[in-house]
Amino acid sequence: MADLIKSTGSQMMQTLDEARQHWLAAVAEGNPMLMAVAEADAKATMLQQIRQQQVAAMLLRFCDPELAMTEIVGNCGDGEKIRCTGLAILSGFVPGKDEYAIFAGKGNSPSKVYVKENGYRKLLGILPGCQIGDVQVGFPQIETLDGGVEVWSVAGRADCTVDGRKISVEAAGQFSIRLPVKRSRQDSSVIDNVDGIAAKARRRLLQQLWRKATGSSFIDDANDADAVQPHEIEVIDAGPVPQPQPAADPDYMQGLTEAERDIVAEWIAEFGNANSLKQLQLAWTAFTAMAKKEQLREAVMTVMTAAKDERKSALGG
Repeated sequence: MADLIKSTGSQMMQTLDEARQHWLAAVAEGNPMLMAVAEADAKATMLQQIRQQQVAAMLLRFCDPELAMTEIVGNCGDGEKIRCTGLAILSGFVPGKDEYAIFAGKGNSPSKVYVKENGYRKLLGILPGCQIGDVQVGFPQIETLDGGVEVWSVAGRADCTVDGRKISVEAAGQFSIRLPVKRSRQDSSVIDNVDGIAAKARRRLLQQLWRKATGSSFIDDANDADAVQPHEIEVIDAGPVPQPQPAADPDYMQGLTEAERDIVAEWIAEFGNANSLKQLQLAWTAFTAMAKKEQLREAVMTVMTAAKDERKSALGG
């Protein structure tokens, strides 16, 4: 059985390597039509390979959730898992190396390979004489687009050298990389990890380098899976800007001294949501039951700490 699997894998890899080299030769010529033909031939070769039962079984094994070698997002059928894994291997990716993921298609759309940062580094590495320079991204900033859509805006630049030719891309200003902001349904707090947003921004820069260097995508990359879709941005006529009205003090602020108001305002600034305000009421109840007002800070801090620990636990922190 082991010899059969080894033979099947070796034959598939040899066939797909030859198909990829055929495509790379077309890239070197720089003829778009030759690249398109070579790309079609390579994918047709891949489809021919995965129709073999033994090859299909091997590729499906890479998608076994217990093995955790392939990240799959959404509900993806076995046929789509096999096709996408074959396409990933055709591109030079290795399952289990965090180079790609499979994104299930929506509706009648086919599933696609999502190339990760490591994947684009791998793709660029197969180009002749390619050397990847620094990939720099700025600190992600939240920006609100027309229609109220919140996005992370990230500036950055990247460059590489292919056969002595320097290629560079830059994202800045209105052309900054934009990624959707994710918020908690519980309290609307931002749940994105800044490092994760920066990694996605680096991936987008490497993706742009790849396309600029080759003029081809080669694989059906789910390139907008982490981007803001155009249909999500609704441009509306906001009309006259309403003049802000001074807000009335909430009940829990009534009758407090300036020092006491500062303490409560500081607490609300850090935990300004419905769940926290409920905890604030508990803190205020504890305070009013005490004889000395100077114990307010200690009472609020005690309840605040308990609430903070409870929220962290609920969010898996």
